[in-house]
Amino acid sequence: MELAKTHANDPVAIKILYNSLALICKVFYSLNFQDLPEYFEDNMQTWMAHFHTLLVDENKLLVTNDEDEAGPLELLKSQICDNVAMYAQKYDEEFQQFLPDFVKAIWNLLVTTGPQVKFDILVSNAIQFLASVAERQHYKQLFESQDTLTSICEKVVVPNMEFREADGDLFEFNPEEYIRKDIEGSDFDTRRRSACDLVKALCRFFEEPVTHIFSAYVTQMLQEYTKSPSTHWKNKDSAIFLVTSLAAKSKTQKHGTTEVRELVNVVDFFRANIAADLQSPNVNEFPVLKADAIKYLITFRNMLPADVINAALPCLIALLKSESTVVHTYAALAIERIFTVRLPNGQPAVPAETVKPHVEALLTNLFGALEMSGSEENEYVMKAIMRSLSLMKEEMVPYLKIILGHLKLKLILVAKNPSKPHFNHYLFEAMSLSIRVGCKSNPTEVTAFETELFPPFQEILTTDVQEFIPYVFQIMSLMLELHKDCPEPYMAMFPFLLAPILWERLGNIPPLVRLLQAFVEKGSAQIVASDKVKLIAFKANDGPSWI
Repeated sequence: MELAKTHANDPVAIKILYNSLALICKVFYSLNFQDLPEYFEDNMQTWMAHFHTLLVDENKLLVTNDEDEAGPLELLKSQICDNVAMYAQKYDEEFQQFLPDFVKAIWNLLVTTGPQVKFDILVSNAIQFLASVAERQHYKQLFESQDTLTSICEKVVVPNMEFREADGDLFEFNPEEYIRKDIEGSDFDTRRRSACDLVKALCRFFEEPVTHIFSAYVTQMLQEYTKSPSTHWKNKDSAIFLVTSLAAKSKTQKHGTTEVRELVNVVDFFRANIAADLQSPNVNEFPVLKADAIKYLITFRNMLPADVINAALPCLIALLKSESTVVHTYAALAIERIFTVRLPNGQPAVPAETVKPHVEALLTNLFGALEMSGSEENEYVMKAIMRSLSLMKEEMVPYLKIILGHLKLKLILVAKNPSKPHFNHYLFEAMSLSIRVGCKSNPTEVTAFETELFPPFQEILTTDVQEFIPYVFQIMSLMLELHKDCPEPYMAMFPFLLAPILWERLGNIPPLVRLLQAFVEKGSAQIVASDKVKLIAFKANDGPSWI
């Protein structure tokens, strides 16, 4: 600290010192995370005084012109916010005397920090500090004033939920990263996620006043949007995000929101403000708002009535044609998720009878989305194809030839350079379901699948595409099990299956065992007659080895 004061006017030295201080703060966090060491407890006054000083001090020499990359000053203050948030959560009794000063300092930091990307981590950690304080019972008096809650909404929550230019660039030019942050839960260091966490923390003790205050802001933002949608569409985006944050009381990755706050009517909001964006005939208009609307449906799919979900299905199918990667990806995700929603009686909320009139458009648009630039290996679209086959079953039989043709072409393409493991998995799942559905009533149809799939499978085995070989063995075993005996093409590859190199790869062993079991069941006499049986002698694989 003394060195920082001494070299405050030296641009090179001060940068080195602040980087060092940031590392010291990280070490402090690590040493205090598990438990409060006696040394730090005895010297808490010294540490907290220095933290507070560094938090409020400014040095113009450390201000950077880069609007995207955080500088030493931002990184240091961000880490200090992380440190004091940890103390507020884990060691609140010892930290209590220092809390008011830090709340004031961090509040001032939040209301004076700009919207530039370089401040994102700092603002996120600062808001997380307020959230950690707000959810503690003995700190609730700091927030119970109506003026305080209103100020938090106006100066912290709403500004940090706004859709910025940087978010727009991410949405348009790096959709995979946008989806990863927005849907897959990797947005833990974003302003929006932190603002959402703050809303939830405030609702723990002040649900009614917080809901009323934020509802007024939502109404105001929606009114601004109504006056001029093309100019104020970002207001509606913020309003939807705020309502989603406010309404969701508990949620899971599998089921979405499982409990909503009583003071927020998610069904009425959907009908009044969400449905119109889904139903808009222009699928490329206001793509961010369309993505918001789809995400709202995904989030509250278990809270919305079945008739609302069923009415949304044709809209989602149409949105698969959107040029925006985010929009057609969200549409595919929504279709996949609503197909898994169950009513209290265990029946699907979207039955096969409802989907049947839309099957052709559904398949056309799903496979069409896979042809769009940036979505050639879109795992969400492929998972929606797989889920559609699972739901519709026999209703898909008239379309299986087309489906299999698309899946085969995609397999040939991705086998050249497998790079998306989730996409590849759902691709083979879809193939497996196609075979099961197509051969359920007539097992002899398996020959048609073999005719289509054997050539690419042979190419995969010949070129040793290691990522795909286990899947190939599984599907081959599925097809062989549908025969009454073992056809010659299978017997021709039998010696290849006994090659030691295949059994050296642990991932091959379970599907190989199943395939060999199918050989024994369907062609044991042919195997004995061929005199090809031999011991596979791997001590490490005694369990799955066979004679």
